[in-house]
Amino acid sequence: MKHIVKPENGYYLESDKHLIIKAYLSSNRTKQSIWEEYTGHVEENGKILKWMRELGYEAPGQIRKLINQRSSLMVKESIQSRNNDFEKEAIRKTYC
Repeated sequence: MKHIVKPENGYYLESDKHLIIKAYLSSNRTKQSIWEEYTGHVEENGKILKWMRELGYEAPGQIRKLINQRSSLMVKESIQSRNNDFEKEAIRKTYC
């Protein structure tokens, strides 16, 4: 078990934060299991994600959210394009 001792002032060193984040990102394990392994505490309470944001890491959920947003936008654009084509065809049939 890799155990990081929490300093007296109640804060983790930045190097320890990077170590925990890299362990999480390089594995398929949950944040909670990584947290327990490295700190000895069961409850993670969002610390890893908070540190990732503070230290400039891209969180896996953010990537998925961005992909979903782009996919949704592409679908909307495709539907709009089809609607425009349909409208143009209807106008052409009406007036030609």
